[in-house]
Amino acid sequence: MIENCVNSDLNTLEEIITISILSSIINTEPEAGILIKNVTDSLLTWNDSPADGYFRKFKIGNEIVAFILIKEYWNLSHLFVLPSYQKQGIGRKLLLTGMESCKEKSPKHKIDLNSSINAAGFYRRLGFVKSGVGKDLPGGCIPFEYRF
Repeated sequence: MIENCVNSDLNTLEEIITISILSSIINTEPEAGILIKNVTDSLLTWNDSPADGYFRKFKIGNEIVAFILIKEYWNLSHLFVLPSYQKQGIGRKLLLTGMESCKEKSPKHKIDLNSSINAAGFYRRLGFVKSGVGKDLPGGCIPFEYRF
């Protein structure tokens, strides 16, 4: 079930970020620590002063297993699914629902994101196209966009 994220979800969302990064993106502990800190800082900064955006969680029963944050309806900043729930369509459902919600609200008439190397195929399958040169960052940083 997709629901709005609320402040009381933040600790759980941070746990999802940590588990996801440690299990699927980074192999070295120092790189993982840097990436986890950057991602959670970004999430907390957004939550401290939210602008318009799409911020939802996916729950199975009472457990949050995934979440998505599309800042200002065009910047896909976070999409994380717990590893034990990946490849079940949860990330796809969150993203497609988010894209539909952002379609009329995106001031840029598109959604931009920076993908990890592991997630690039997922975004391509959903119609995102590479939009620039990647950066050499922990986990990779490949820019993609989806134009409405």
